[in-house]
Amino acid sequence: MTKGLESQLLLTKNARVMLRVNLWIEAELVNSSVRTIRDIVFEEGQDPPSLSIAILIEFDDYTRPAIISAEGNKLVLIIPAKHTWIRKKETFCS
Repeated sequence: MTKGLESQLLLTKNARVMLRVNLWIEAELVNSSVRTIRDIVFEEGQDPPSLSIAILIEFDDYTRPAIISAEGNKLVLIIPAKHTWIRKKETFCS
């Protein structure tokens, strides 16, 4: 943990998550949007605790291209991002 931030984020299906960046403003995939994880995608032959290669998030009012689930839910594929920032020559998170 660095300055109160965990170094890993554990996710599960049906968890509510918040976007922390503007991914696509025109499609309303914007910072602070809260939605639901519907599936977690791993590389073939991999399972938790391996890093996922993508998560599928349900956006109720999403009108742009989407993956439609068997239940008719509109899912958006989000790939993981790794962020590192440095302050005063000290790495805070990576």
